[in-house]
Formats: sequence, structure tokens, C-alpha cells
Amino acid sequence: LLSLVSSLGLEGPQDTTSHFASEARWGRFGARTPGKKQPFAMCAYAPARALSYVNSPAKMESLGRPTDDCLGFESTVQNRAIQRWLVDLFSRRALAKERGQEFDSYDQTLTRFQDALKLVCDDNEIRVDVELGPILEPRLSFHGQKLNFSQLSDGLRTTMGWLADFMMRQDLTEASNGAKSAERGILLLDEIDVYLHPRLQRTLLPAMRKALPNVQVIASSHSPFVISSCQDARIHVLTLDERGIAHACPPQNAPFGESVTATLKDIFGVESRFDVQTETDLKAWDSLKRDEAVGKLTQGKRKRLETLSRDLSERSEELRLIVRSPGTLSAKVLSSLTARSAGKPPGARSPKGNGARTARRVKLG
Repeated sequence: LLSLVSSLGLEGPQDTTSHFASEARWGRFGARTPGKKQPFAMCAYAPARALSYVNSPAKMESLGRPTDDCLGFESTVQNRAIQRWLVDLFSRRALAKERGQEFDSYDQTLTRFQDALKLVCDDNEIRVDVELGPILEPRLSFHGQKLNFSQLSDGLRTTMGWLADFMMRQDLTEASNGAKSAERGILLLDEIDVYLHPRLQRTLLPAMRKALPNVQVIASSHSPFVISSCQDARIHVLTLDERGIAHACPPQNAPFGESVTATLKDIFGVESRFDVQTETDLKAWDSLKRDEAVGKLTQGKRKRLETLSRDLSERSEELRLIVRSPGTLSAKVLSSLTARSAGKPPGARSPKGNGARTARRVKLG
């Protein structure tokens, strides 16, 4: 992700009069430089199971500034500050209601976070609450249970961690600026698919677009489910040069509407949809079937073909349909196979003299 950020021009010394001049400097992640107040939240996250149970309210420390460690990737999520933020929101809302004071701002912030959590986790029943005893402690209501943050799955801890941290910083940025920033922001997410079930990998980016509509998201992923999930997204494929340095290729449209198999081939360069052993066996089976079609199958090869056909058929219904031999081959297919075996184009006449011919490769199936 750092290579992509660099290639997009988001890294390096910043002019202190520019739009991005703030207490966080892009070129040196985590460093600060004097300048204007940051107009919106800018954060970078790597997969980190940072959320965990805090056994004392005294250990829940408020975040000093919204820019503190905001570009630390592994260290960005502030577990204690998140829990202090949640406890404070619930407490202030309850006190304001009791005293007849305005509480809409607290309620709107909590509702926005709860709604975003439901969208990103693809669960309309999930929500955060605060337990009153024995200590004030934020808990997650999930499938009929109230869980502390250490009891969550790795995928949920990671996803809820960066989401809560980012929205906390958005809230603090608005408070420090004294005006609403329309929930704008820039969000960098490294390996966004880590710990997530493929079902959530498919829904995460579209859900983020709804939950954080005014946020620019730059994410890295090795998941075809993520890459092909979001319409109108742009893809930067990273390649390594001879020195092992990553470079971003020119951007292309996301393969929205394409199958996962096509995305694996076109974006990740994975040609086969099967495991390595099955791919090897299919290539051997294909070669033997070609020999059989042109009458060049020896007795030993025939036994090998029968064994491969039986083994492949037993692995899955998909493979059974592939290796099931048709009763007869069409004249066109047989002509192509014969021509390939003879080393000449299909339909070509036998050459006179010693003129060279180029063989055309024909692939079955």
C-alpha cells in the first residue's frame, strides 16, 4: 500500500500552505509538522487485532488529538481511546436527556456509528451498548450475546477496530475545528480482506461506500472478491521490478460484473480455477485425450488415461463433466487435432517440397 500511495503522489514533503498541510505529514508516517488544522480525518490501518477488553474505566484514555498516530498503520487503532469515546457518548447522551438539555449531537454520532457498523458487518442486529456494572464497559450485542472486545472474532475485531477509530477521529476533528466537515476523510486500508470470510469480502467495499459516502478509500487486497465487488472503483495492479521494488501499473476499471474466476486470471494472473494437483492432472489428461483422438495412444498411455479419468471424476461433479468423453468428435475438431499432430494448420493441403509450415495450437474444451 505504501508503494501505491507513493505512486499516487501522496507521499513526500508537503507544502505547509497546501490543502493537506496539517499535524500529520504524509512523507513521514506518524510525524507532525506545524501547519493549519487538519480539515478532515486522514488515517491508515493495517490488519491489527487491537480491540481488547479494558478492565478499568481509569485505563480508558481519551485521544489527545485526532491526528495522533493517525498514519501508523499497525499502531493507528487506539483501543483505550475508542472505549473512552463510546462510554463518553453514551454517558453524555444519558445525562443530557436527564437534565433536559440538547442531546441530538451525541445521539447522531452514536446512530451514525451503529448504522455504519451494521452495514460493514452485514448484520442488522449488531450494535454497541455500555454495561453499567460492575464497571462502565462498552460491549457488542451480537447474535443474542453481549461480548467484550476480547471475545470478538479476529475479523470483527479488526474491522470494528479501524471503523470505530476512524469515526472517532472524524468526530474529534469536527469538534476541534468547531464546524461540521460533512464526514469527509481519506482512509488507507492495507490488506482489507485479512481475517474476513469470503461473504464479507464481497460486501465490505459496497457497504463502506454507503456507510462513509464522503470518504476517499484507498485499499490493498489479494482477494478477487474484494477487487470485483465495487462499481466505478479503479484498480492499480502492483508489480515488482528486478530489484524487488513494487510499482503501480496504470489504473484500470474494477472488474465489476465479472466472475471471480475471470478476476483471478485478468488481475492476479492465476490461470487455473483448480488446485495445483488437479491442474497438473488435467493437463496430463488433456494431452492423453489429444493422442487418443488422432490414434496415437499406446496401451500404457491408455491405462494412464483411464486412471486419470476415474480419479478426476471422483473429485467433483465439475471435473466429472469435464472428463466425460463425448461419443464422437466433430469432423472440424478431429481435423484440428490431426493437423496439430502433423504440425500443419487445420485444412491445409499437404505441402509440396520442403516448405515450412507453422502449427496452430488447438485446446480442447
